[in-house]
Amino acid sequence: MTTSHQAIRAAVDVKAHAPCPMCGQQSWVGGDRLTEIGNPPIDTIPFVCTHCGYLRLHAVQALETLDD
Repeated sequence: MTTSHQAIRAAVDVKAHAPCPMCGQQSWVGGDRLTEIGNPPIDTIPFVCTHCGYLRLHAVQALETLDD
């Protein structure tokens, strides 16, 4: 993972930390690789709830401007 990806993952861990909408737990893993979705493609970082498997995707562009 590059430094920018590490910074984005840290931003998700700190600023976007929230309970899982399916089970209410706060145990997320992931964020180690970029995934493109959509047309035109949007770079996202996936996170998975370790309790129930719920998957959330965070748009990289929005996370890069989180402190702006």
